[in-house]
Amino acid sequence: MTTTQQYTEQKVRVNNIGIHMVDWGNGQGAEKMLMVHGMSGSGHYWDLVAPEFRDGYHIVCPTLRGRRDSDYAPDASYETDDYVEDMHALVEHLGWRKFVFVGASLGGMTGMRYAMKYPDQVERLVMVDIGARVGTGQPPRPGADRFADAPESFASPDEGWEFLRPFDLFTNLDAPAREIVIKEGFEKDAKGGWTWRYDPAIRDQRRKANESGVVYFPDQWEEVRQIACPTLIMRGSRSDVLTPEIARQTLDAIKDSRLVEIRDSGHLPYLEQRDQFVKALRDFLAEA
Repeated sequence: MTTTQQYTEQKVRVNNIGIHMVDWGNGQGAEKMLMVHGMSGSGHYWDLVAPEFRDGYHIVCPTLRGRRDSDYAPDASYETDDYVEDMHALVEHLGWRKFVFVGASLGGMTGMRYAMKYPDQVERLVMVDIGARVGTGQPPRPGADRFADAPESFASPDEGWEFLRPFDLFTNLDAPAREIVIKEGFEKDAKGGWTWRYDPAIRDQRRKANESGVVYFPDQWEEVRQIACPTLIMRGSRSDVLTPEIARQTLDAIKDSRLVEIRDSGHLPYLEQRDQFVKALRDFLAEA
């Protein structure tokens, strides 16, 4: 699998907020692809698969507000619609008229809403291990939420990784994938330790939702029923974020959709089972 890095990075101001993006470029006339990461991570989470599509696509991988090198929201506004409008403004900045929207987890939720709101722009939608409902639709159990239950800081990035490693989505990552998670996930804090590379307000909001018994991610059945473009739903076979039942129900709710299960994968197939991810996406893009 190709790993040669041929990207550029920049930060653009959209919606009065700075959004970082990894731009893999391509020649004039190439089709466009936006790849949006999940709740944690950054545009670099796609580094191991994005190069595989540079033969036909100009690929941009943004970092959502509140993460890594993108600005924190001054009003701590981190609703799905905030991400949708950030991505819409970014697409306008890029001058794209139509594109393929590949979204993982929260990025996929953003893609659902985007495809509903701006149907003329999204040629194809790819929802990576996400459906119209997250998991069972219930707040996580204590000790099961990597955001709400996360320590504030660590003595080293390796110690931070040891906190993440037991969670299924990280357990089986190989060395190149782990390197991305660690590099993008932690930074030095003012006390000499290492802390998360995202706005603490996101963690606080998750904790408050869990404590009050509120579901952090509401169902999006109405949104998915309005999706009109060809849609691929990818499910990691071990995932508890997209259950088999919700995957099938989401498939039934989207008129022109298909479902692919990525074998022996958790929630991050584009890091964990990259060859399968690339094949599934290539096959979908090749459909007439």
